[in-house]
Parts: sequence; C-alpha cells; structure tokens
Amino acid sequence: MAFGMQYAIRWGQLLFTVQFLLVEAFFRRIIFFFLQLLPQSWLRSFHQAEDLAADGNAEEIVRTRGYPFEEHFVDTADGFILGLHRIPEGKFPKVVPPRRSTSGPIQPDPHIEAMLKRRQSEPVRHGAPGGQPVPAPTGRPVVFIMHGFLQSSETWLSRENPEHGLPYILADNGYDVWLGNNRGNKYSHKHRHHKPTENKFWDWSLDELIAHDVPAMINYITKVTGAASITYIGFSQGSAQAFGAFSSYPDLAAKINLFIAMAPATKVNRLHHPMVDSFMRAKPELAYAMFGRQAVLASTMFWRKIFTRWQWVQLLDWCQNFLFGWNCTNFDPKEKPFLYGHIFSFSSVKAVVHWFQIMQSRRFQMYDDARHSMLPTRYKSVVPPRYHVGRITCPIAIFYGGNDNLPDFEALLEELRPVYLHKEKEYEHLCFMWAANAHERVFPKVLNLINSYSALHDKQKQNAVPADGI
Repeated sequence: MAFGMQYAIRWGQLLFTVQFLLVEAFFRRIIFFFLQLLPQSWLRSFHQAEDLAADGNAEEIVRTRGYPFEEHFVDTADGFILGLHRIPEGKFPKVVPPRRSTSGPIQPDPHIEAMLKRRQSEPVRHGAPGGQPVPAPTGRPVVFIMHGFLQSSETWLSRENPEHGLPYILADNGYDVWLGNNRGNKYSHKHRHHKPTENKFWDWSLDELIAHDVPAMINYITKVTGAASITYIGFSQGSAQAFGAFSSYPDLAAKINLFIAMAPATKVNRLHHPMVDSFMRAKPELAYAMFGRQAVLASTMFWRKIFTRWQWVQLLDWCQNFLFGWNCTNFDPKEKPFLYGHIFSFSSVKAVVHWFQIMQSRRFQMYDDARHSMLPTRYKSVVPPRYHVGRITCPIAIFYGGNDNLPDFEALLEELRPVYLHKEKEYEHLCFMWAANAHERVFPKVLNLINSYSALHDKQKQNAVPADGI
C-alpha cells in the first residue's frame, strides 16, 4: 500500500514537471513568433546600454581589465576543436615569479607548511609516456583552471574587480594562467567533421570530457609552456573531469603537481525540489523526448535575451533556491547582473542525462547505455564501470562549502586522502568563484598551496629518478 502511494506521488510529480516544461516551450515559441514581427531597433532599446556593454567575450573581459590575453586551439582525438584562454602574465609583469608571499593578506599557512614537511621525504617520479624525459619549464609556473557544468571560461574571468578574481590574482603573482573550455560551449563549438546542427556533434557525455578533452588540453599546455608539471584547479564538474581523467590515466596525473578541487562533484545528492527530482530519476528517454539529443540550455539563452539584466538576476536567484535551496546571499548584489550574464554556456543533453544517472545510482560511473525500468529494484542487469578516484597519485586539495548540498563530500572523502582540506561554512556551490569575500577567505589559501607545491616540486625534481631508470 505504501509502495503504491509512493509510486503514485512520484508519477504525479513527474507529470506536473513535464506539463510545466511543455507550457514553457509553448509560450517561448509564441513569444519568439511575435518578436519576429517587431523592429530589431525596438528590441535593442528594451535593454539598457550598460547591459549590452557588459556582454563582452572572454578576450574583451580580460583586456578591458588591463591583462594580456591569448587564445589557443587544440584538437581532441575524436575531432573537436577546443578553445583555450591564456593570461601569460599579470598587469605589471614580474621578472622572477615569487614562491612565497610575505606581505598583504596572503601569508604562509602553518597547516600547509606542516604538510610540506611530511611530504618532503616522499619519492617523486618524473617522466613522460614511453620513458622520455619531460622538458624543463622555460618560463613561469603554470596553472590550469577548468570551469563547471554548463559553463565556459567566462565564469572565472567575470569579476568586475580583477583583484577579486582568481585568474587575475594568480597572473599578478607570477603565474602563467590557462583556462579551458569543454566541447560544445561557446568557445569549443567546432568539430572537424560534424556541425552543431547534427545529433552526432552532441553525442557525448562526461566520459568523452574525461577521455579526450582533459588530456588534450593538459598535453597541449605542457607542450607549449615546456612545463614539467602544472597545477590543475577544477570547479564542480571541472573537478569531476579531473577525478575521472587522473584516476584513469596515471601518465596524465604525473603531469600535475597539485590538483585543487573546488566544490568537487563526483557523487552528487538529489535535487532540492521533489518535482524536479522525479524528472531526474525518470528514464533517459523522457529527457531526450523533452529536450532532444543536441544542446541543452537553448531555452535558457532565449529567456536571457528577453529579460532585462535585473529580471534575469531575480529569475536565477529563484531557480537556485527552487532547485538546490541556495540563497545566493554571499555575492555582491551590485555585481550579480554582470556575473549572471556570463554564467551559462552550452552542453549536451546526454551530459545532463549522465549526471542524472550519477545522482540516481549514487556512483561516479560511466554513462549507462542500458535501459532500466522506472520501478525501483535491487537488481540490475548491467552495472556501468565507475571511476576509482582513490587511485589518483597526484596530491589533491579540497575546498568545499558548508551550505553546498549538491555534492556528496562525505562519500568523496571516504575514497580520498587529500593533502589539504578546507571547509568554508557559509559558502554555497558558486561561492568559490564569485563570493564577495572569496579573495580574502579562499584565494589566499589557494595561492599559498600553489606556491608551496610548485616550490616543493621544483626541489624534488632535481633529485628525482627518471621514469625509465627504475
């Protein structure tokens, strides 16, 4: 009886969610039709001039803040062309990159110093696949920053004050900063053989990001810079991609002197609202029927063009509270319109389905191609392989928020032994990029970690045994 009631409630919630999505799609098409009848000049005047000026791309954002900018492209093994963004130096270049900060708010952390003393006696192996020596660094130490789900590099770059943005802080402190872009987003929207209008272009999940995108970007960066190792900073899905790649490819993990996971997502909790949670637990065919098999977020981009910037802020604040229970009060309210204007970019519907499968199975696993019934059962005919994050050999530091209820941090920590763990009690998920006080509470700790591990790696490299000498 209880099971039947639970089943009926779940179907009712699912039906309501589907009806809501259909109504949204209907009104979107009606509005789109009428907008075609209006003069474009009227539509442009509907938005304030300062709103349009804030919609710059990554290069415009970086250069207007006085920093140098480079754009690079790298091919993946399966034909995608990924865009990489680089800030090679700070606004005021320094001749010698610093290894320690001795002034200002960034001071050596005693916990990090103690951790370094414990690790100085640990053996370090340096080498490239095939036993070939890795070339020595020729310039500044390298940091690679990866965005989260449904995002692009703009999310890390979009701070009105560059002194509050991590990429700019790192560049000003002597680092060669690179930012990645996953396949399908606005900077990686190209394939050698397929067009974005084809289903084949969007036929990928997290597995392809792990197997192709992360290795291609890291290998390209190390080749261009000549760095023996780099620091990897991943936010949310950006950390999940690294957990999957570094656990699957030890040779790739050997190129990482420190992996910093911010708001790391491997195993994730179910969504805050029961109606959306019911849709998440449905069969993949339902998601494909509702959204198609190409890009997700097309409707979101439409509404972004319709609403004013402040209306868009109110809508996204409401959505985050509805879906996750977040209050979004740690951001500067005056900066929100600029931040939210750069929050989204394209991804595939299949990647969304993959995350739904991870939520439902509570396993950090590969995409499940098998079809399963919506009925709950203890038995499964197919169990997809999972990513064993405990096998990662590079040092890992984790930053997580006390009010971030999306990732399952306890399950992740059961598999890992991070060299550094920091909890920011008041932070929600997006706060590690955009909190008004992140440059005071989080980024100094990140910079100290990178300074310390970069210096430790350089010291150990001098006495390391080549990989082909064992």
